[in-house]
Amino acid sequence: MSGFQCSVTNNVSVCSYANLINMEIVSIIREIDTNSFIMRVYVWPPLYVFRSSDLMSVFKFTDPSLTIQSITFDYASSEMVLKVNFANTEWDRDLVLEFIPDINVDKRYNVTPSSSAQIRTQLYFYSDIMLKTNKMMPYLCYAVLGVGMFSAVLGIFAKRLQGLESMVTCQLALLSVIFVNSYLL
Repeated sequence: MSGFQCSVTNNVSVCSYANLINMEIVSIIREIDTNSFIMRVYVWPPLYVFRSSDLMSVFKFTDPSLTIQSITFDYASSEMVLKVNFANTEWDRDLVLEFIPDINVDKRYNVTPSSSAQIRTQLYFYSDIMLKTNKMMPYLCYAVLGVGMFSAVLGIFAKRLQGLESMVTCQLALLSVIFVNSYLL
């Protein structure tokens, strides 16, 4: 098979891939409830060493605010699936994923050259308070909308000005419900 270099040491042969590994970032999908995303990276060739070695030690981001939580390799699609947390807003910045082979991680990386993949992205960092209030905000808006509708009906039958005021409240609450349904653009 071309592209491999093998060496024998103490009657043990170790083969390493000597050509450049091609990587292409396929997708980034943000998780709604956390400041993290799932990144799918197409890798060619799908080496067996990816199945048996520690991938967290050889794949890294150049930005220190990005931390890889887990990496799995899907051999059916030749894609790596990375779960990544981020600690800063990554707005209109390049995310660079580097493959830095290390012989200390696995001896099969001894002649494999480094490679990288990058993508320009727009990820906004939300504080923990914002993530928690975002979960209960639709319920609060629906409660305000319900109270406004109740007071509108009550105001119509009582023929008072409060019915008109409650209609304005309903419209404001309805606009906020429509806005909140677009979870953390």
